[in-house]
Amino acid sequence: MKGKKVVIMVRGDVFSFGLEVYFREWGFEPVVVARPDAARVPFFLREHQPALLVTDLVRWPGGPVSGEPHPAPPPVPVLLMVAHGEMSPAQYAALQGVPNYQVLPKPCPVAQLKREVESLLSVAIPADIPVEMVSPAWPAGRL
Repeated sequence: MKGKKVVIMVRGDVFSFGLEVYFREWGFEPVVVARPDAARVPFFLREHQPALLVTDLVRWPGGPVSGEPHPAPPPVPVLLMVAHGEMSPAQYAALQGVPNYQVLPKPCPVAQLKREVESLLSVAIPADIPVEMVSPAWPAGRL
């Protein structure tokens, strides 16, 4: 896993920081995009050529829920983290069956995040780091 880039494009500095800490501890090279803009997703995918995109942006140009007819599957595995109500039933349905695409709730149990990353990338990640290392204020085991 050393050197595998993970592009993190999520809104919220604390959430981005938490993801960055976990991915770095798991042996990845996180690239955090401050103030993510959906229009720039294709640019960052080309620029960094990551092993994984972690985002809470439901729509971006060329993405599976872009509204374009017959969008192509994403060029890298995508972990979409959405809070309740951020995605319409039609958007969720559009993602069903898209290869290398997984939707997770936000907030998400760290154990579930780890399982999904392992599954999408076919890798084994070392044991979880203590949640206290990230922030003592976060609920145990949640990100």
